Amino acid sequence: MISCGTAQALTGELIRGTLEEKDAARLRGHLQTCRECRAEFDLESRLVRTGARAPVYHPPGDFAARVVERWQGETAKAMLDPAEIVRKVLADALKAAYAPLCAAYVPVIRETWTTLAGAREALREASGVVREVLKDLMWGRFVLKTT
Repeated sequence: MISCGTAQALTGELIRGTLEEKDAARLRGHLQTCRECRAEFDLESRLVRTGARAPVYHPPGDFAARVVERWQGETAKAMLDPAEIVRKVLADALKAAYAPLCAAYVPVIRETWTTLAGAREALREASGVVREVLKDLMWGRFVLKTT
């Protein structure tokens, strides 16, 4: 058997198909018995599949020229300091480059938030039970039954 730490370190290689068969078999055995590692593996697999389906962004041929033109126009109009100009140009370029990736990951993010909301609700209920038991203990209404 392998440890959970080793399993999580090898998960990416298994998903990409770069793990040696001996190690892959050991990892699959661990994933069959460890629910936490299996959940981590499933999440990472979904992320890789979603990323593989994401469209590849190819900027138009005149993209750099348009960025420079816009940058020069904004500089003349606003008389901004160079650091602010670079920040704005980089921000616009990153928005354009990452928009397709963000759109692909939104479903995964929504699913994660839904899962976390369920966990938060379970914790809220459990804390209510603990709070009531502590109240009973403080007021002497809770008696342990011994056999």
